[in-house]
Amino acid sequence: MTEVNPKDFCNRAEVAELLGVSVTTLREMERKGEGPAVVRFSPRKALYPNVELVKYLKAHTIGGVA
Repeated sequence: MTEVNPKDFCNRAEVAELLGVSVTTLREMERKGEGPAVVRFSPRKALYPNVELVKYLKAHTIGGVA
């Protein structure tokens, strides 16, 4: 099994800041299945794998060189 490193994840506040939205908006995106993939431990505790954040950002990138 691969070792899990806490530095490979961001919390909701960090992701909300990265995306330029509030934590409340991020939770709503999560509820609707519209935001980045999340590992949810409880309604209040969630972590976002960095690798999934990169995928989400790439999927929502417009223009530029592929």
